[in-house]
Amino acid sequence: MSDFSAYSAHEFGPLCTVLRSVMDITAKPGEPIMLVGASARDLIHRGLGFDSELASTTDIDIAIAVADRFAYQSVVTNLEPEGDTRIRFRIDKWSVDLIPFGGIENPSGTAVPHPDGQTVDVFA
Repeated sequence: MSDFSAYSAHEFGPLCTVLRSVMDITAKPGEPIMLVGASARDLIHRGLGFDSELASTTDIDIAIAVADRFAYQSVVTNLEPEGDTRIRFRIDKWSVDLIPFGGIENPSGTAVPHPDGQTVDVFA
């Protein structure tokens, strides 16, 4: 397993800030979260010793394990929505996609985080 602690705070400051905020707002202390998307790719890339530039994105993707729609809503209820995806929020000045996964999935790979029944692909 790679150890990212030596440079994550320095090189991934915004990501670390957002992760701390997400961990602070989850409904239960220690709620599992998973870093996904370009931020995860960049962290792994650096952890493997590569320093070449990678294509950048303007948001941070974080998956959070939740039991159901109500648990997801309790996490995002006080966040500032951004855009019209309904999973993107403004956290610490950053655009963050909070992707629900886990018990909320039905069928596997699909979640319904809002009462209107609109589905979200959790593999995004």
